[in-house]
Amino acid sequence: MIDYLIQFDTQLFHLINSGLSNPFFNSVMPFVTDLKNWYITYIILFGYLFIKGGKNGRIAATTLIFAIILTDQISSMFIKELVGRLRPCITLENINLLVSCGAGKSFPSSHAANSFATATILSYFYPQYKHYLYSIATVICFSRVY
Repeated sequence: MIDYLIQFDTQLFHLINSGLSNPFFNSVMPFVTDLKNWYITYIILFGYLFIKGGKNGRIAATTLIFAIILTDQISSMFIKELVGRLRPCITLENINLLVSCGAGKSFPSSHAANSFATATILSYFYPQYKHYLYSIATVICFSRVY
C-alpha cells in the first residue's frame, strides 16, 4: 500500500510540476511561492485588522498570530521531522525547478500550512471572504509543488 501511495504521489508531483508547465505559470508561480513577496500583504492585513477592524479585527489578528506560530512549529518541528521527507528537487530527476531547492525537509510545506491556517482563522471571523481566502491558500499550495 505504501509503495502505491509513493508512486501515486510521485506521478501527481510530476503532473503538476512538469505536466502543467507553461510560460505563464513559470513567471507567476515563483512570485506566489516566495514568502518574501507576501510580507507587505501581511503587514497591511495585520495593520488593518488592528486599526480598522475593531474588536473583532483585533481578536482575529491576535488569534492569527498564535495560529501561525503554532501551525509553523507543528509542521516544521514535529511533522517534518517525523516524516523526514527530502525535497523533490533532491530526490527526483527531471523537475521544473524555478526557485532554489532549499535544504530543509519538504513535507508538509510550512508555507502551505500557514496559508491554510490563515484562511481558516480569517474565514471564521470574515465568512464573506472565505472563498477568496481559501482560493489564495490553494494557489500558494499549488505553487509549492509547481
